[in-house]
Amino acid sequence: MADAIPEPPLPKPRSAAALAANPEVAAIEAGLAIAFGTIFLVGVVGWLLQLFGQTPGALFARVVLFSELATVAALAAFVIAWERMPLGSLRIGKPARIDFEFGLALIVMLLVVEVAAAYLIPVLYTSEAAFLSNWLVIPLPAVVPIALKLPWYSAAALIVLIVLAEELGARAYAYTRLERLTRSMVLAAGLALLIDVVAYAPLLGLDYTICFIPAELILMWFFVSERRLLPCIIGHLGFNLIPLILLGLHLPVLASPAHAVNPHFQRGAQLERDHDYRGALAEFDQALRDDPNSADAYGERGAVHGFLGQFDPAIKDLSEAIRRDPNQPRYFVNRSWTYRVRGDLPHALADINSAIDLDPKEPDYYDRRGYIYSLMGDHARAIADYTVWIEGEPHNPAAYQARSDEYRLTGDYAKALRDAESYIKLKPSDPYGYSMKGNIELQQHQYDEALADGRKMLELDPLNLQSAYSVAGIYKYMGRWDDEISLCRKIAADHPKEANAYACAAEGYYHKGDLASAVSAMDKAIGAHPEAAGLYLQRANLEILAGKAKPAQADLKKLAALLPNDPMANNQAAWILSTSSQPEMRDPQAAIAMARKACHLTSWKESQVIDTLAAAYASNGDFSEAVKWERYALKMAGPATPRPAVKGMRDRLALYENHTPYHEDLSDPLLTARPPP
Repeated sequence: MADAIPEPPLPKPRSAAALAANPEVAAIEAGLAIAFGTIFLVGVVGWLLQLFGQTPGALFARVVLFSELATVAALAAFVIAWERMPLGSLRIGKPARIDFEFGLALIVMLLVVEVAAAYLIPVLYTSEAAFLSNWLVIPLPAVVPIALKLPWYSAAALIVLIVLAEELGARAYAYTRLERLTRSMVLAAGLALLIDVVAYAPLLGLDYTICFIPAELILMWFFVSERRLLPCIIGHLGFNLIPLILLGLHLPVLASPAHAVNPHFQRGAQLERDHDYRGALAEFDQALRDDPNSADAYGERGAVHGFLGQFDPAIKDLSEAIRRDPNQPRYFVNRSWTYRVRGDLPHALADINSAIDLDPKEPDYYDRRGYIYSLMGDHARAIADYTVWIEGEPHNPAAYQARSDEYRLTGDYAKALRDAESYIKLKPSDPYGYSMKGNIELQQHQYDEALADGRKMLELDPLNLQSAYSVAGIYKYMGRWDDEISLCRKIAADHPKEANAYACAAEGYYHKGDLASAVSAMDKAIGAHPEAAGLYLQRANLEILAGKAKPAQADLKKLAALLPNDPMANNQAAWILSTSSQPEMRDPQAAIAMARKACHLTSWKESQVIDTLAAAYASNGDFSEAVKWERYALKMAGPATPRPAVKGMRDRLALYENHTPYHEDLSDPLLTARPPP
């Protein structure tokens, strides 16, 4: 511009060593300490007061006022007396018309930029000044509510001094001195902005500081380009004073305790975000003691009760929040979630419907309602809601996953597959998408396609054991036993303590008919995890098939010993030890003890467990007891008992009445497992 003060071109930036050796550095450090040190310390004090539940009042505002006045005076004195430079070195000169024109243009520009920032930066709406910002749609510094506690002229003076001190410190002093020191405009501007942000953040609030960064960049850009400080002061001051004037018009409303910012509510909200629900609950309790009419406090306390599993207090608090503010959809959403987790689906559905009525454009609400419909078995309506969710968030892979699951449950595999493919397109590096697609293909017996997706899933996440076992399962479906064994052995080599890997290989060997290798693999599985009771049953089954009766018998006894209070484990072991066709496999005395324990654990009400006890007595030659307990088993058999099971009991009763024990050929491991009681 014609009126701009010309600047000579800057030489190349100095090296770090040159800067360290420069005597100017100490002087500039002192000047920066004067410009920013006091306000930083005062801001930290204010932040600590709020952290410990104290609301800074008029006294604190006056401290800020006088500290900024002292900063401006001290900085001017430092420049004149210490640096022996005129105030013109701070770009303080005679005002010109163009300064005011530029200043007005900056006010408009800053308002536009900051209104946009208020919408684009969501942290603003969880801040301590959120209720003010929502009215004015302009980010406000935390110091503004404090300034309002002063008379209007003192509040205006406070804002003026803060702006003046910041402009003199950040641009007039910090930038000009750092530019001369570093001989780099970019480096000087960046350092000046960084120092300014760090110094004023405790006083102005982190949310405001973040939102005001775009405006700071504009002010710094203007100053660097035009070398005029007065327009920056006018623009910055106008931007800060306009909201203050507007707030002044709202003073009667702001005085209402319903809109006051409660420090306990603030801390409770932060603790809730940090998942410290006990601490959050205590803070919301105190917030409600301070203000029993706060719908927000009831709403947040209700949400915290829900997170803690305290559903009745949660519903009570959320209902109170709804009574006080029935137009807030999030209260209905949180109460719906509480009802759903508690299992009250009709009330959960009613509340999410209310939230949708209040805000029909929010996609998340359709996600929530779709899930409720899914739990209720209404898959058609769930699909309809997930479709609305997808329309609202077409790039959200979770929406396609949810709808794919619903299509799969209805048997519409083509559409389920299509949504799984959409998920993969949105997250091509996520192995879960290939897992989802592979499961659908398995249900359609498309084994080659499922295997390709399984391999892709394993390629993306080679250390994921679930992915590896999924691929091994596909090999099993396809009858590719060698591939299953090879993959399971690789898992075992990579994870020597992973017992399931050896058990997986044993399954492959079993299907191949290599019982010796299957038993050997199970030995390694048990060596890796000797306390896993189920492994002993699996090895016993294989040992029976391999004709190793004594080791199988020992494994069955170990199963019962590891699970002494598990009726199913005792029942399974007792059945095999009673009814095996291999004489060396039977141990009637141990079977009776295990069967009686299983009966005791099931309160003598499970017919098939009592049937095992009868078989154990018959194997021991005590047919009178066998007949007594078999008749009792038939008596306890209810309508839910399968007919083949009842027929088996009657056939065994006939054997026992003829003094004949019941034995069966356990030729397949699947036949050795008795149904759970």
